[in-house]
Amino acid sequence: MNNNFENSLNQEEESLNLKKEFSYYLFFWPWFLLTLVFALIGSYIYLRYTPNIYSSSAQVQITKSDASSSFLTTEVTSLFGTRVNVDNDISVITSNHILSKVVQQLDLQTSITSIGRIKSSMQFGEQIPFEIQFKYPDNFQSWNLILSDGSAIISTDTLSFKVNKNETLDNDYFSFNLKNDSLYIKDLEYNIQRTSLNFATSLLKNRIQASSGSKSSSAEVIDLSINGTNKLRNDAILNTLIQVVIADRIEDERQLSQASINFIDTRLEILKNT
Repeated sequence: MNNNFENSLNQEEESLNLKKEFSYYLFFWPWFLLTLVFALIGSYIYLRYTPNIYSSSAQVQITKSDASSSFLTTEVTSLFGTRVNVDNDISVITSNHILSKVVQQLDLQTSITSIGRIKSSMQFGEQIPFEIQFKYPDNFQSWNLILSDGSAIISTDTLSFKVNKNETLDNDYFSFNLKNDSLYIKDLEYNIQRTSLNFATSLLKNRIQASSGSKSSSAEVIDLSINGTNKLRNDAILNTLIQVVIADRIEDERQLSQASINFIDTRLEILKNT
């Protein structure tokens, strides 16, 4: 009888403790709700205004024999001959000599950003509705561009130029013209930044990641990757990079062959005259 009474008291005390604890935390429910609301708002703002980052990757296969090498699905001749040193190959691919050629071919010294109401986005290639060629390529320049009803106003703090459709603007700083499909674009704003070749090459070098990949008895692979806000630009950089490496290797081999031929011709000429 006593045991039943004690169990009943214990259960009643536990029930009272639970109610007390629940009442205590229930008192703070507005703060919990407010914290949740702020967390949701913060997440929404972050996702809304933060630019998307895209990652592009490629692989270079380096063979140890006369077998062909491949870059993705494109078959090419062996890039680095029969003696493979992956660290040296990575140094060559990411050298200023190679990357500066990529910068020049893709005009990476010029960066064009579309200014939106919510967020800005980098434009590249066919996404850009105009063409601009700078007269002094190594000078840092910053221009604002507004497109409206088939005309454009390009300006800085102290200068302003206007160009209409079917016209080419040619001044002391740049040559500028609108593409045909931009004649129907209204109220777009762009920021145009121009940097030096060395600075653009340095930026690209910091973004390119090259590492040793899988290997076999006859080949090794170098993994290339790059992150950026414009996927088309990323892909173009990697594709151009591998093309520049191939062309540079072919030119080195041509010069080496020419030097060997010249040496042999010289020795034969000496032997003929002796």
